[in-house]
Amino acid sequence: MEYLQDAAALKEYLVHLKAELYAAPEENRILKWRVDTLYRMYLDCRHTGEYLITRERRRSHEQVPHGTVPRQ
Repeated sequence: MEYLQDAAALKEYLVHLKAELYAAPEENRILKWRVDTLYRMYLDCRHTGEYLITRERRRSHEQVPHGTVPRQ
């Protein structure tokens, strides 16, 4: 899923930004805002990706006629 790939990329990028932020937190109000914004974007991507996967699984399960085994 593309959303989960984007979430992983954001998470990896946030590790570097947080390290920079913690090095000098009092001087980096803009960086803190950026980290907070990107973290919210990460959560949105992760939750959306997980939701879409769950939704697709449910939809696939609902489309299988009763008494048959779904293909994998």
